[in-house]
Amino acid sequence: MIDSNKNALASNNEPERVTGLSYREFVHEFRIPRKPVIFQDATRHWKALEWTPELLREKCAQREVKVRNNEGERTIRFDELVDSVKTSTIDNPFFYARNIDIEHDLPKLWPDIQPGIKYTKNDWRCSRLLPRDFIFPSGLQEFFFGGAGASFPRLHCDYWGMDGFVNQIYNDKTFYFVSPDQSDLVYGDEDGGLTSRIEDITNPDLEKFPKFAEANLIKFILHPGETLFMPSGWWHTTYMPETSITVIGATWNAQNWSKFCQQYRERAKVSKPKKALMLGYLKTFGLLKHVAEPIGL
Repeated sequence: MIDSNKNALASNNEPERVTGLSYREFVHEFRIPRKPVIFQDATRHWKALEWTPELLREKCAQREVKVRNNEGERTIRFDELVDSVKTSTIDNPFFYARNIDIEHDLPKLWPDIQPGIKYTKNDWRCSRLLPRDFIFPSGLQEFFFGGAGASFPRLHCDYWGMDGFVNQIYNDKTFYFVSPDQSDLVYGDEDGGLTSRIEDITNPDLEKFPKFAEANLIKFILHPGETLFMPSGWWHTTYMPETSITVIGATWNAQNWSKFCQQYRERAKVSKPKKALMLGYLKTFGLLKHVAEPIGL
């Protein structure tokens, strides 16, 4: 069970690690206060914890997968991706393959991450009152695959106001966090202000970005079998010292729905009349869910 310090980040600034937490405790102790936490037992029922690059290559070799990397999007056959990731080194890293839709692109792996972890229940995005293909057809259960030396390009906040659940499957992954109350220190870009302009946060150019010297950069390791709850608004990036497999899901709820609506207003590529109608519907939907959710808890 969690200890008496459950309402705050640990003294070394790492998110607290917990076991045996109920859904109600999670909502009141972490989701509502918008505090990161690491669950050590959330995925203990997943067969995915047996995954290795070799096993996945055997199961999914011929699948064509769409991946994001630092240069954009590309399609690659899965066995070629595995072989390339395995050649990655600290000095010459292969690209970090991100955002692979598990349900659509790797359907043989879908049963291995079922049932979903209990802390993601009551996800507003999965409501029958919203169309399944609205914004995210798969509900965002994605596969992230990086080799030694791979990294996410920049410190950033996730779009669409999403709360992330980062399930580490294979080997360790290094995280860097900056809290939302320090957003003015990370120099967000002009495209929504959700990506830092600082190219290397571990060796920043403080002449160009002097305020970053005041930021509290939190570093921690996520181990296999652990799940990180990452509330919307937290700045983060990752680095892989060795081959890493991660499954990441996203949820929406009473605490981040207004951010989702704001992001829809700013980012949705639809006509102005359709956007106005949808925004009105989303706000009404949010009001209804606010009333209903306490009953669900």
